[in-house]
Formats: sequence, structure tokens, C-alpha cells
Amino acid sequence: MENNFLNSEFTELITNDDFVRMVKDAQDTDKLLNDLVMQCPQNSNDLKYAVEFIRIAREDKQKMQTADSERILKNIQNNPVGKDGRTILFRRLANSKVAAIALLVLAIGALVMFSKQDSLKQFAHKNEVSQNDAMIVLSDGSKHILNENELDINYNSKEGEVVVQKEESVVATIKNEPKNKREFNEVIVPYGQRQHVVLNDGTSVELNAGSKLVFPAVFSGNNRTVYLIGEGYFDVTKDSNRPFIVKTDFIDVKVYGTEFNVTAYKDEELASAVLVEGSVSVKQSDKILKKQALFIKPGEACFYSTVNEELEIKDIDVDLYISWKDGIYNFKDVPLSYVITRVKKYYNVEITVENADLLETKLSGKLLITGDIEEVIQYISRAVECRYEKPKEGNYFLSKY
Repeated sequence: MENNFLNSEFTELITNDDFVRMVKDAQDTDKLLNDLVMQCPQNSNDLKYAVEFIRIAREDKQKMQTADSERILKNIQNNPVGKDGRTILFRRLANSKVAAIALLVLAIGALVMFSKQDSLKQFAHKNEVSQNDAMIVLSDGSKHILNENELDINYNSKEGEVVVQKEESVVATIKNEPKNKREFNEVIVPYGQRQHVVLNDGTSVELNAGSKLVFPAVFSGNNRTVYLIGEGYFDVTKDSNRPFIVKTDFIDVKVYGTEFNVTAYKDEELASAVLVEGSVSVKQSDKILKKQALFIKPGEACFYSTVNEELEIKDIDVDLYISWKDGIYNFKDVPLSYVITRVKKYYNVEITVENADLLETKLSGKLLITGDIEEVIQYISRAVECRYEKPKEGNYFLSKY
């Protein structure tokens, strides 16, 4: 039998109707678990915890009601997890055997999930995006400055080395021999630059301005997980046994081999996953109790609002969201405030608009973001019919005539 949900995480499994029904109807849950692990060995831990959780609920004389299950999940969600990975506090639950045991099983599953993502997230937030220089941070903490824009940073060319190239010329070769394959590396791209990274599995990532990517030097284990802050365009090497997961502060995107764009800037109210080719699933990050993942098709995007914490799928013009990787910024019927936010990132400049109503002016057009900033400012000022001043280098002031 083929069950597409078997590679899901623990919390998705225990809220999946088909999976729950399968476990509840099983005459021998041990045999069922063995069969499931045979089908999906890379997800054995999550399957084990999910089957045990459902089995306990089924066998207890006091059957767990939906409200009990949700309360337990919310309890785990609302309790902090210490840096050492241990749960600090559990709130008191109803005095039932099933609640106590199920809470223990769920806590274990939750900690497994947190341990996978927490170290990545901590590493990603440890180093701030520099205002001037792109940088490679190795697992030993050493930092290697990249003095040029639009370089190719290759982790896939030679084991134990990172090769940095500009077109066909090698700019630098950096020794990278982590003691543990799970140790993380990081590429940081400042505002005003873009960089290209090839990961150990051959996956290609275009990183936009003001972004950082955290990843293991060598992918090992059941999946290929990276952490993104900012924006990246991913062309993922296909591996049907190991999904590729992009985690961000807001959404997680899971694929096996495809092309897509992820945007998750800390200073913007919308995060998004835009699919160019293949199929991806998107879910909310850092939530134990969350809705099932949403699947998007080519030509669709999944948007996450940091204000109302909701996911929404929309049909979109893909080129409007991915043209930046080719040095072009396309926009259609968006407010000047949005264009300004993007231009500031692309060029690492400050732009102040004096009049609030100017910020709401809708614009459509195309900007060559590899061009001169003065030309971009002139284009914007003509489009919204305003004047601009340059009080000092890297600072622009827009106001009405």
C-alpha cells in the first residue's frame, strides 16, 4: 500500500485522519509499525511516537475526547523548551491515565522535533547580517569575508573544501572538515549583494540581499534541512528518500526535488513560498499545534501573514517573485512603500518618504537592480511625480513638489 503521509512529522501524523484510522483499526500495532517503518525507514522515530500516542488513546478505558487531545497539544505548545532541549514546565492536566501517558509520549515527540530545528534556528540568529561584507561562517566559528558580489560558493566540488568562484576563476579555496557532519555552516549576504551557493547534495540556492542560509556541511540522516532568513531561490536536487526542508522564522517548506522561491524577511509582514516547478508543502513554523501542511502547485504561492498567523494559497504571476535572481525587479500594482522596502535591500541604501500618501501610490514596472541607484531613484520619482534629494551618500529623501 502507498501512503503519502508516512514521511510527515509526528504532529502531522497524529492529526491525519487516515493515519489515525489505520492505527485504531490495526489488530497488531507492533506489526503495523514494522510495516510502516519498512515503507518509510527514514521516518521511523516519528512513526513510532505517533503510533504509540494513538495506541494509548485507543486502549485506555477512558477514551480521550477531541478536547482532551487538543488541550494536551496546547499544553506542549505553550510550555518553553530549554536550550538543553528539556521541557521546563508542564501545566496540570486532567487526572486521567491517558492524559498523563499521552502527554509523556507527546512530550518526547515534541522534543524530537524541537531538537531538530532549535539548534538550526539558534545558529541562524547568532550572526547578524553585515552591512558591508558577505561572509562564510564555518562550523568551527571561523569567518571568511567575501569581497565580491555575485560569487559562486560551492560545497559540492571537492570534499573537505569550499570553493569560491567568480564566473570561471577560483577566488578562494577554504578548508572545511567538520568533526561532525551535522555541524552547521552559514552564508551571510549583506544588503546590496546577491550570492549563489551550491550545497553538498548539488542543490543550487540564489540568496537575495539581506539574507542568510544555515546548513550542514554534509547532509546526513533522513532529510536535508536548511534554515533561511531573508529570500532564496532553490533548485533542489531530487532525492525521493530524503526530503529537502527549508525552515524559516515563519513557514517551513518541504520538497523532494523542485524549483521554488522562499521569502521570510524579519522586517516584512508577509512570508511566502512560490512554486516554479514540482510540488511543495508549506506549514507554519515553530508550532506544535498547527493545521496540516498546505500543498501548492506550479504557478501558485502560499503566503503567511505574521499579523494574523494564517496561511493562504493564491494564483500568481511567478515572474514577479523570482525575477530578482536574474537582476530584475518586476512589480505590478504594488504600493510605493513595498517598492521602497525592496530597493533599500537591493542597494543597501536609506530612502525616506516625507508624505504618507505618497507611500500608498500604486506602481507597476520593471527595475534593473544591477544598475545604478541614481537611475532607480529617478525612475521612482518620475513614476510617483515627486522630487528627490540626496543629503549624503547612500541616503535619499523623496517629497511632493
